[in-house]
Amino acid sequence: MKCIKKIQKQDIDRQMSFSKEPSKYMFGIDVSDKTISKNVEFINSTKPKYKEEVTLNVRSGEGKPQVMINKGLKEIILDKLEGNLNDIIIFENTKKDDVYSFHLVKSGSPDYDAYETILGKKTQIVFIDDEPPIGESPINKPHNRLVYGAPGTGKSYKLKKDSSAFGGNMKRITFYPDYSYSKFVGSYKPVSNKKKTSKFATSYKSISKDNTISYEFVPGPFLEAVKKSKDNKDGKGIPYLLIIEEINRANAASVFGEVFQLLDRDNGVSEYGITLSTEAQQWLLDNGIIKSLDEELKLNNKLYIWATMNSADQGVFPLDAAFKRRWKLEGTSINDEDSIKAIADWEITFLGKKYSWNTFRTEINEQLSSEKIGANEDKLIGPFFLKEEELDDDSVIKNKLIHYLRENVVRHNPTQLFNAEYAKSFSKILDAGKEDKIFTFGLTIASDKTPSPENNEDSSSSESDIPNEGEISNEEGNE
Repeated sequence: MKCIKKIQKQDIDRQMSFSKEPSKYMFGIDVSDKTISKNVEFINSTKPKYKEEVTLNVRSGEGKPQVMINKGLKEIILDKLEGNLNDIIIFENTKKDDVYSFHLVKSGSPDYDAYETILGKKTQIVFIDDEPPIGESPINKPHNRLVYGAPGTGKSYKLKKDSSAFGGNMKRITFYPDYSYSKFVGSYKPVSNKKKTSKFATSYKSISKDNTISYEFVPGPFLEAVKKSKDNKDGKGIPYLLIIEEINRANAASVFGEVFQLLDRDNGVSEYGITLSTEAQQWLLDNGIIKSLDEELKLNNKLYIWATMNSADQGVFPLDAAFKRRWKLEGTSINDEDSIKAIADWEITFLGKKYSWNTFRTEINEQLSSEKIGANEDKLIGPFFLKEEELDDDSVIKNKLIHYLRENVVRHNPTQLFNAEYAKSFSKILDAGKEDKIFTFGLTIASDKTPSPENNEDSSSSESDIPNEGEISNEEGNE
């Protein structure tokens, strides 16, 4: 069990405390009974020398009964570990009764954002194993969510960060051109008896005469997610997340089939039910999801389906308006403030010169969005188009970034961006050396903040607007 607590002003000015739910589930103390006290020990997991024996007592704090933390533990957290306002403390059970470990997650540390997302607007939350928080869920996000944008704008990173609120209750899948309904929802498949029978096997199966092959309904990730969103001891279900990466790289309408109907949701619950194939209905019945073979399947409000879409990809399947309308669409900005902060110190070394990565990509984007080229925003270079470790490798930069610009953005008129010699073929760019100038414009060198002597042409730039809900571009460049 784990309790997450954010340090508040009253924790610093007065006495630290645990609220009702951590008190009950973490320490077994009912705050309504002020006669209860309990002796426990807290040990810092990173510096075990910092430990404190504590008598937990119920007192009224902030108008509500709470379990108070004594002065000694407060001094360890605030003085010895240098805890500050809004830092987060993680308390966990140990194998010993009434002994708890704790560690401090300071604001700005790598794990801080994930824990802050889990807390949401709360200051304390308690977990049981990998289940989401007890009490009201902090997941204040749409049930059907589609994040789209230009390459490298942090779409997957955004969902990864937000998915931390689900604990371990999630699954991530990726669509591709041959991805099918049977893989997504499930299908009747042959299973070898020589191997362990699928844990999803149901009574609806047949066995071949030689007893080596059985035919079973094997659910896909969608039905697995439906089941897991309903699994819970109290029968109320738990929040479960299914993430679909690159949703438009498959024919989404074909992959979803009749499941598409379930995406019409009111407060998270499907407005219209559907009946699946006989074997799928039998699997739903065997797993307690429906009560009879005639009952229609509906999604509950515990199941979240999030997806990403790179709207600049060529040769992908466009999403029709009816399909998109059932999702909450979220565009990722090419210059998102948080993303810019994350890459502020990144530097790129290209053809022997060092540049600020953000300045480098911004100056390229200014050329792409200029009146001369007029590229849509979903063709521009996002902050995370290249990973930080790729920024000093000419080969990676050429084959990943420059190749994208040459083949996906200015393919039909490469002289708009590249000098004539290098516009002839991508091979010329691959052979470019330190003194070569491949672009038609200058780039600001990191050391002196002045444009490098490429070909410093003046060109006006105009920013493209982020496409609205009905205007997501799936065009193939200028083709």
